[in-house]
Amino acid sequence: MKILISGGTGFVGQHVAKLYLKAKHEVYVTGREAPVPGAEYLGRDFQQLDFDKLPAFDILNHQAAITDPQHADEDTSSSA
Repeated sequence: MKILISGGTGFVGQHVAKLYLKAKHEVYVTGREAPVPGAEYLGRDFQQLDFDKLPAFDILNHQAAITDPQHADEDTSSSA
């Protein structure tokens, strides 16, 4: 299966990606850090993905989260 993990480079997301890779799935991740070996990194910002240029995913596993509560109320929809 083709699986996209938002937040796939974070603490939880990396572990999830490793499990999917171990099960021989095709794994794509977004996140702030380098991805686990074997996963295809699509960049930092999930909102900026051009889904028309990506394969159809069988699963979207959402692991992205705000890790700093001071920034929880910030509007990131217009970030460049």
